Amino acid sequence: MAFDSSAALAYVRSAEGANHVYISKLVSGTPQTPARVDQGQPAVIGKPVVAVGNGGRMAVLFANSAGVWARVQTAPGQAFSSAQRLGGPGSSSPSVDMAPLTGTAYASWSEGGAVRAAYLPRYLSAFKLYSGSLNINPASSAGSTAALAPKVATSADGTAIVAFGENDGSTTRIGLRRLVRERLSSVVMSAGVDTLDGHAGGAADHPDVVIQADSSFAWVVFAQSFDDGVRRGVIRRVRTSTLEAPQVLAGGAAIGDAEGPTVSGSDRGSGIASVQSADGTIWASVMRRGTVAPPIALASSPAMGADPSSAFAVSQLGVSAWGQSPSGDVYGRSVAEDDSLPAVPPFAAQTLLSNPSFGAVDTAGGLGLATDLFGNTVIAFTQGPVGARSVVVASFSLPAAAVRLTGLSRWQKSSLPKLTWWTASQGWPAQSYRVYIDGQLAGTTGKTSFDPVSALGDGTHKCRVESVDRAGHTVASVLGDLKIDTTIPKLKVRLVGSGIATTVVGTASDTKAPQGSGLAAVRVNFGDGSPIVVVRGPAFRLSHAFTRSGRLAVTVTAIDGAGNSNVFSGNVTAG
Repeated sequence: MAFDSSAALAYVRSAEGANHVYISKLVSGTPQTPARVDQGQPAVIGKPVVAVGNGGRMAVLFANSAGVWARVQTAPGQAFSSAQRLGGPGSSSPSVDMAPLTGTAYASWSEGGAVRAAYLPRYLSAFKLYSGSLNINPASSAGSTAALAPKVATSADGTAIVAFGENDGSTTRIGLRRLVRERLSSVVMSAGVDTLDGHAGGAADHPDVVIQADSSFAWVVFAQSFDDGVRRGVIRRVRTSTLEAPQVLAGGAAIGDAEGPTVSGSDRGSGIASVQSADGTIWASVMRRGTVAPPIALASSPAMGADPSSAFAVSQLGVSAWGQSPSGDVYGRSVAEDDSLPAVPPFAAQTLLSNPSFGAVDTAGGLGLATDLFGNTVIAFTQGPVGARSVVVASFSLPAAAVRLTGLSRWQKSSLPKLTWWTASQGWPAQSYRVYIDGQLAGTTGKTSFDPVSALGDGTHKCRVESVDRAGHTVASVLGDLKIDTTIPKLKVRLVGSGIATTVVGTASDTKAPQGSGLAAVRVNFGDGSPIVVVRGPAFRLSHAFTRSGRLAVTVTAIDGAGNSNVFSGNVTAG
């Protein structure tokens, strides 16, 4: 999901007797009609991945027996680009991320024991492949299993970082490498821990990474075994091309052999790292001001594989979700973080996100979270038995916010004036709006404007707009004054004299507020090319010496505050 709530869900679905890739766009958290994106391709292997930028720019990657492929949609309604093969046969584990503001994206994947990558410049629809691998040691096997699969994160400044696992034949370790547009960084960092709290570090796997807006800092998490026989979740902050001191997650508690931590973050460097410990506890650690806060126990799920994950918005609103056993449900908790406070605020009470009537949650199917700029969050997972399984999307949305009426400071000269308003930027757009004029429902619209169907009389009318969200909740705007004046000003004019000079004498008037807008100005054009004279009062007497001779038209225009005008035109002979 991008900052502007543009969002998409990529998933695998059986079609024509094989598994294939589908995309469903999300509008205010609601899935739209899905579309297949791997037409003419063999069955997909593993999970597809998708990235979205502001305005709906989208990149989707998937793997099959022919390789890793990418397709790009530059804007909503546009056709996807032709499938571009990034990696050859045997390639797997694609990852992609896109900068929300620019649409610049990076992709990574595993191919023949090497971690490969590609760069998608803004506006373009084809990736540019990097030559060579990202490996710590080109002779080692990197990214070759699910536990060592690469993960890429893209910053707002158009660069990226990739985290991956690598096997050198004796142990596994974590590598980090930055991608700088069309070149690879020459620095490859090894993030695994040599010693931590007096214990020597061993094999490391399950990397995940996020990066902040200016790319100076990133966070990497992974699982690592230590010489005391305990496997722990570890987090490290990346500063340019160096790694800061490691810290344990979950208070150093043991995690399962197949478990690994996940991390989410905002452009400002804050975020949440999540992990399930071996006793079933779901832990969240909030990153704030460059440090990791003490871990918070969110829940307990006796069976492993809860797959805890989080999303964290620039607004510092975070959502964490996990699979709960033995009930087979998905639960979530939110936190309104404020790093100006001395400690992380309490997480809200847990909320059931899955619908029991859909069947048990398939935790092996994965749990995906994404958020927009303000914290509106979608959570996707699968439910139900084989043969009747569904992709389910739950959402955490901010309360409906009132719209702001626009243009009401001006008088309107139409009895059927268009009402317009600005929607609140922090919430998803309302599904509909109810417009009330003088306390009566005037109509309903799905747009941010409304044209009355019945003429309104001159004067001031009270109006308001109610926003209605998809759950039926409403919130009303403040009352506004809709001011209408359709009456043309009164104007009396006579011209005195001709020849060298003339005098314009007259009066103008208009109904004053609250029934009318009042007289704004009288404009006198003597027709000889001299500057127009503007009179602000209701009575005027202007003497004028002509600058040229001939038959000239003297025009007097009275204009009221709504723009209604009354025009007098008289001819004189100058000379």
